[in-house]
Amino acid sequence: MKTIQKLTAAILLTASCAGLSVSCVPRSETKNLKIICYNILYGMRRDTTQGKRLFAEWVRQQNPDILALQEVNDFTQFTLETLAAEYGHDYAVISKDPKLIPGSVGSRTKFPVSISSKSPVVNVDKVLDNMWHGFIKCKVEGYNVIVLHLNPHLYEARRREIRTVLETVKQSGLFEKWIIMGDFNTVSPLDSAVYADGKYLQRKKEQEKVHTRNNNLPDGQLDFAVSQAILDFGFVDAGWADRENYRKDGFTRRIDFIYVSPDLRDRIVSCRYITDDFTAAYSDHIPVELVLKHDSE
Repeated sequence: MKTIQKLTAAILLTASCAGLSVSCVPRSETKNLKIICYNILYGMRRDTTQGKRLFAEWVRQQNPDILALQEVNDFTQFTLETLAAEYGHDYAVISKDPKLIPGSVGSRTKFPVSISSKSPVVNVDKVLDNMWHGFIKCKVEGYNVIVLHLNPHLYEARRREIRTVLETVKQSGLFEKWIIMGDFNTVSPLDSAVYADGKYLQRKKEQEKVHTRNNNLPDGQLDFAVSQAILDFGFVDAGWADRENYRKDGFTRRIDFIYVSPDLRDRIVSCRYITDDFTAAYSDHIPVELVLKHDSE
Protein backbone atom coordinates (compact mmCIF):
# COMPACT_ATOMS: atom_id res chain seq x y z
CA MET A 1 0.00 0.00 0.00
CA LYS A 2 2.82 2.46 0.87
CA THR A 3 4.45 1.75 -2.49
CA ILE A 4 1.18 2.56 -4.29
CA GLN A 5 0.79 5.81 -2.30
CA LYS A 6 4.33 6.92 -3.18
CA LEU A 7 3.78 6.08 -6.84
CA THR A 8 0.49 8.01 -6.89
CA ALA A 9 2.17 11.06 -5.32
CA ALA A 10 4.96 10.93 -7.89
CA ILE A 11 2.45 10.76 -10.74
CA LEU A 12 0.53 13.73 -9.35
CA LEU A 13 3.75 15.76 -8.97
CA THR A 14 4.78 14.97 -12.53
CA ALA A 15 1.35 15.92 -13.83
CA SER A 16 1.47 19.16 -11.89
CA CYS A 17 4.84 20.06 -13.38
CA ALA A 18 3.66 19.10 -16.86
CA GLY A 19 0.83 21.58 -16.30
CA LEU A 20 3.48 24.25 -15.66
CA SER A 21 2.74 24.63 -12.00
CA VAL A 22 4.83 27.62 -10.84
CA SER A 23 5.93 25.77 -7.73
CA CYS A 24 7.88 23.29 -9.89
CA VAL A 25 9.89 25.96 -11.73
CA PRO A 26 12.97 27.43 -9.98
CA ARG A 27 12.45 31.11 -9.27
CA SER A 28 15.04 33.83 -9.47
CA GLU A 29 14.86 36.46 -6.77
CA THR A 30 15.62 40.07 -7.66
CA LYS A 31 17.67 41.88 -5.06
CA ASN A 32 20.10 44.76 -4.98
CA LEU A 33 23.82 44.10 -5.35
CA LYS A 34 26.02 46.75 -3.77
CA ILE A 35 29.54 47.35 -5.09
CA ILE A 36 32.08 49.79 -3.62
CA CYS A 37 35.29 50.87 -5.34
CA TYR A 38 37.85 52.68 -3.17
CA ASN A 39 41.46 53.80 -3.43
CA ILE A 40 42.55 53.46 0.20
CA LEU A 41 45.78 55.52 0.04
CA TYR A 42 48.87 53.45 0.76
CA GLY A 43 47.03 50.56 2.35
CA MET A 44 44.76 52.71 4.55
CA ARG A 45 47.82 53.97 6.38
CA ARG A 46 45.85 56.70 8.14
CA ASP A 47 44.04 53.99 10.08
CA THR A 48 46.72 53.12 12.62
CA THR A 49 44.56 50.75 14.66
CA GLN A 50 45.59 47.12 14.94
CA GLY A 51 44.19 45.20 11.98
CA LYS A 52 42.68 48.38 10.44
CA ARG A 53 39.71 48.08 12.79
CA LEU A 54 38.26 51.48 11.90
CA PHE A 55 38.29 50.65 8.21
CA ALA A 56 36.77 47.22 8.82
CA GLU A 57 33.98 48.77 10.87
CA TRP A 58 33.28 51.34 8.15
CA VAL A 59 33.02 48.57 5.53
CA ARG A 60 30.70 46.58 7.81
CA GLN A 61 28.43 49.59 8.08
CA GLN A 62 28.36 50.05 4.30
CA ASN A 63 27.72 46.31 3.86
CA PRO A 64 28.85 45.92 0.22
CA ASP A 65 28.48 42.62 -1.57
CA ILE A 66 31.68 43.34 -3.51
CA LEU A 67 34.55 45.62 -2.48
CA ALA A 68 37.23 46.66 -5.01
CA LEU A 69 40.32 48.38 -3.60
CA GLN A 70 43.36 50.15 -5.00
CA GLU A 71 46.66 50.93 -3.25
CA VAL A 72 46.42 47.85 -1.06
CA ASN A 73 49.99 48.44 0.06
CA ASP A 74 51.66 46.28 2.72
CA PHE A 75 48.99 43.59 2.47
CA THR A 76 49.56 39.96 1.58
CA GLN A 77 46.96 37.46 0.44
CA PHE A 78 46.73 36.20 4.01
CA THR A 79 46.36 39.61 5.67
CA LEU A 80 43.81 40.67 3.06
CA GLU A 81 41.74 37.56 3.75
CA THR A 82 42.00 38.29 7.46
CA LEU A 83 40.78 41.86 7.00
CA ALA A 84 37.98 40.79 4.65
CA ALA A 85 36.72 38.30 7.21
CA GLU A 86 36.43 41.15 9.72
CA TYR A 87 33.91 42.94 7.51
CA GLY A 88 32.01 39.82 6.45
CA HIS A 89 33.62 38.79 3.17
CA ASP A 90 34.69 35.15 2.92
CA TYR A 91 36.49 35.59 -0.39
CA ALA A 92 39.37 37.93 -1.25
CA VAL A 93 42.08 38.20 -3.91
CA ILE A 94 45.08 40.54 -4.11
CA SER A 95 46.83 41.22 -7.42
CA LYS A 96 50.39 40.90 -6.12
CA ASP A 97 51.71 39.46 -2.90
CA PRO A 98 55.35 40.25 -1.97
CA LYS A 99 55.71 36.83 -0.37
CA LEU A 100 54.79 35.12 -3.62
CA ILE A 101 57.07 37.07 -5.96
CA PRO A 102 60.65 35.74 -5.76
CA GLY A 103 63.23 38.42 -5.15
CA SER A 104 60.53 41.06 -5.17
CA VAL A 105 61.58 44.60 -4.40
CA GLY A 106 60.44 48.06 -5.37
CA SER A 107 57.49 48.92 -7.58
CA ARG A 108 56.74 45.33 -8.64
CA THR A 109 54.99 44.74 -5.34
CA LYS A 110 53.71 48.23 -4.57
CA PHE A 111 50.18 49.45 -5.14
CA PRO A 112 48.32 46.17 -5.66
CA VAL A 113 44.60 46.10 -6.31
CA SER A 114 42.22 43.69 -4.64
CA ILE A 115 38.67 42.40 -4.65
CA SER A 116 36.67 40.83 -1.86
CA SER A 117 33.15 39.48 -1.85
CA LYS A 118 30.46 37.68 0.11
CA SER A 119 30.30 35.23 -2.81
CA PRO A 120 33.09 33.18 -4.39
CA VAL A 121 35.58 35.03 -6.59
CA VAL A 122 36.41 32.65 -9.44
CA ASN A 123 38.21 32.46 -12.80
CA VAL A 124 40.84 34.85 -11.49
CA ASP A 125 43.49 36.35 -13.77
CA LYS A 126 46.12 38.73 -12.39
CA VAL A 127 47.63 40.87 -15.14
CA LEU A 128 50.90 42.59 -14.26
CA ASP A 129 52.89 42.47 -17.49
CA ASN A 130 52.87 45.72 -19.46
CA MET A 131 51.00 47.40 -16.59
CA TRP A 132 52.28 49.87 -14.00
CA HIS A 133 50.09 48.61 -11.15
CA GLY A 134 48.14 45.84 -12.88
CA PHE A 135 44.58 44.57 -12.77
CA ILE A 136 42.48 41.63 -11.63
CA LYS A 137 39.97 39.99 -13.95
CA CYS A 138 37.54 37.59 -12.31
CA LYS A 139 33.95 36.46 -12.08
CA VAL A 140 31.67 37.19 -9.11
CA GLU A 141 27.93 36.50 -8.88
CA GLY A 142 27.90 35.87 -12.63
CA TYR A 143 29.49 39.25 -13.44
CA ASN A 144 32.75 39.68 -15.33
CA VAL A 145 34.75 42.06 -13.16
CA ILE A 146 37.97 43.98 -13.72
CA VAL A 147 39.60 45.97 -10.91
CA LEU A 148 42.41 48.22 -12.12
CA HIS A 149 44.77 51.06 -11.23
CA LEU A 150 46.21 52.82 -14.26
CA ASN A 151 49.57 54.57 -14.55
CA PRO A 152 49.55 57.89 -12.64
CA HIS A 153 52.58 59.41 -14.37
CA LEU A 154 52.37 59.09 -18.16
CA TYR A 155 49.37 59.57 -20.44
CA GLU A 156 50.91 57.38 -23.15
CA ALA A 157 51.30 54.51 -20.67
CA ARG A 158 47.66 54.83 -19.57
CA ARG A 159 46.56 54.67 -23.19
CA ARG A 160 48.56 51.48 -23.71
CA GLU A 161 47.20 49.97 -20.50
CA ILE A 162 43.56 50.63 -21.37
CA ARG A 163 44.11 49.02 -24.76
CA THR A 164 45.24 45.90 -22.90
CA VAL A 165 42.20 46.02 -20.63
CA LEU A 166 39.73 46.49 -23.49
CA GLU A 167 41.38 43.79 -25.59
CA THR A 168 41.02 41.48 -22.60
CA VAL A 169 37.28 42.19 -22.59
CA LYS A 170 37.08 41.73 -26.36
CA GLN A 171 38.80 38.35 -26.23
CA SER A 172 36.61 37.10 -23.37
CA GLY A 173 33.43 36.33 -25.29
CA LEU A 174 30.07 38.05 -25.10
CA PHE A 175 30.05 41.71 -24.12
CA GLU A 176 27.58 41.15 -21.30
CA LYS A 177 27.56 41.55 -17.53
CA TRP A 178 30.87 43.43 -17.45
CA ILE A 179 31.98 45.77 -14.68
CA ILE A 180 35.27 47.68 -14.88
CA MET A 181 36.23 49.83 -11.90
CA GLY A 182 39.17 51.43 -10.22
CA ASP A 183 41.47 54.43 -10.17
CA PHE A 184 41.88 55.41 -13.83
CA ASN A 185 44.10 58.42 -13.10
CA THR A 186 42.43 60.29 -15.93
CA VAL A 187 39.47 62.54 -16.56
CA SER A 188 36.36 61.95 -18.64
CA PRO A 189 35.02 63.93 -21.60
CA LEU A 190 31.59 63.59 -19.99
CA ASP A 191 32.84 65.95 -17.30
CA SER A 192 34.43 68.44 -19.70
CA ALA A 193 32.19 71.28 -18.52
CA VAL A 194 33.73 70.96 -15.05
CA TYR A 195 37.16 71.80 -16.50
CA ALA A 196 36.07 74.63 -18.77
CA ASP A 197 37.38 77.34 -16.43
CA GLY A 198 40.93 76.01 -16.86
CA LYS A 199 41.67 75.88 -13.13
CA TYR A 200 42.21 72.13 -13.00
CA LEU A 201 44.45 72.24 -16.07
CA GLN A 202 46.53 74.98 -14.51
CA ARG A 203 46.89 72.95 -11.33
CA LYS A 204 48.10 69.94 -13.33
CA LYS A 205 50.62 72.13 -15.16
CA GLU A 206 52.00 73.36 -11.84
CA GLN A 207 52.31 69.77 -10.63
CA GLU A 208 54.29 68.81 -13.72
CA LYS A 209 56.75 71.61 -13.04
CA VAL A 210 57.48 69.97 -9.68
CA HIS A 211 57.29 66.35 -10.85
CA THR A 212 59.33 66.71 -14.00
CA ARG A 213 59.23 63.00 -14.88
CA ASN A 214 55.45 63.12 -15.22
CA ASN A 215 53.87 63.65 -18.61
CA ASN A 216 50.11 63.68 -18.13
CA LEU A 217 49.18 66.53 -20.48
CA PRO A 218 49.41 65.77 -24.21
CA ASP A 219 50.24 69.05 -25.96
CA GLY A 220 49.63 70.80 -22.64
CA GLN A 221 45.97 69.76 -22.48
CA LEU A 222 43.88 67.40 -20.38
CA ASP A 223 43.85 63.86 -21.70
CA PHE A 224 40.36 62.51 -22.34
CA ALA A 225 41.53 59.72 -24.66
CA VAL A 226 41.51 56.88 -22.10
CA SER A 227 37.96 57.50 -20.96
CA GLN A 228 36.85 58.11 -24.54
CA ALA A 229 38.26 54.72 -25.58
CA ILE A 230 36.22 53.02 -22.85
CA LEU A 231 33.05 54.83 -23.92
CA ASP A 232 33.72 54.13 -27.61
CA PHE A 233 34.07 50.43 -26.76
CA GLY A 234 30.48 50.57 -25.52
CA PHE A 235 30.86 50.81 -21.76
CA VAL A 236 28.46 52.95 -19.76
CA ASP A 237 29.79 55.32 -17.12
CA ALA A 238 27.58 54.32 -14.18
CA GLY A 239 28.19 57.60 -12.40
CA TRP A 240 27.16 59.62 -15.43
CA ALA A 241 24.08 57.41 -15.90
CA ASP A 242 23.03 58.46 -12.38
CA ARG A 243 24.65 61.89 -12.46
CA GLU A 244 21.90 63.65 -10.53
CA ASN A 245 22.74 61.40 -7.58
CA TYR A 246 26.45 62.07 -8.11
CA ARG A 247 25.92 65.80 -8.08
CA LYS A 248 24.30 65.65 -4.66
CA ASP A 249 27.58 64.43 -3.20
CA GLY A 250 29.98 66.65 -5.11
CA PHE A 251 29.96 65.66 -8.78
CA THR A 252 33.28 67.21 -9.72
CA ARG A 253 36.73 66.13 -10.96
CA ARG A 254 36.48 62.35 -11.24
CA ILE A 255 39.34 59.94 -11.80
CA ASP A 256 37.70 56.97 -10.02
CA PHE A 257 35.03 55.31 -12.13
CA ILE A 258 32.75 52.31 -12.39
CA TYR A 259 31.83 51.31 -15.94
CA VAL A 260 29.26 48.67 -16.90
CA SER A 261 28.39 46.95 -20.16
CA PRO A 262 25.26 48.27 -21.93
CA ASP A 263 23.06 45.37 -20.82
CA LEU A 264 23.45 46.56 -17.21
CA ARG A 265 22.47 50.19 -17.83
CA ASP A 266 18.82 49.64 -16.97
CA ARG A 267 19.78 47.67 -13.88
CA ILE A 268 21.52 50.63 -12.26
CA VAL A 269 19.63 51.56 -9.11
CA SER A 270 22.10 54.24 -8.01
CA CYS A 271 25.72 55.31 -8.31
CA ARG A 272 27.20 57.87 -5.93
CA TYR A 273 30.18 59.05 -3.98
CA ILE A 274 30.21 57.99 -0.34
CA THR A 275 30.92 61.18 1.60
CA ASP A 276 31.00 60.85 5.36
CA ASP A 277 33.32 61.54 8.29
CA PHE A 278 35.40 58.44 7.57
CA THR A 279 35.95 59.01 3.85
CA ALA A 280 36.75 62.67 4.48
CA ALA A 281 39.66 61.73 6.72
CA TYR A 282 41.19 58.41 5.70
CA SER A 283 42.06 58.69 2.00
CA ASP A 284 42.68 61.26 -0.70
CA HIS A 285 40.05 59.50 -2.83
CA ILE A 286 36.30 59.26 -2.32
CA PRO A 287 34.79 55.77 -2.74
CA VAL A 288 32.25 55.12 -5.47
CA GLU A 289 29.18 53.00 -4.71
CA LEU A 290 27.15 51.25 -7.39
CA VAL A 291 23.88 49.46 -6.66
CA LEU A 292 22.50 47.09 -9.31
CA LYS A 293 19.30 45.16 -9.56
CA HIS A 294 20.50 41.58 -9.44
CA ASP A 295 18.74 38.27 -10.17
CA SER A 296 19.90 35.52 -7.84
CA GLU A 297 18.89 31.89 -8.04
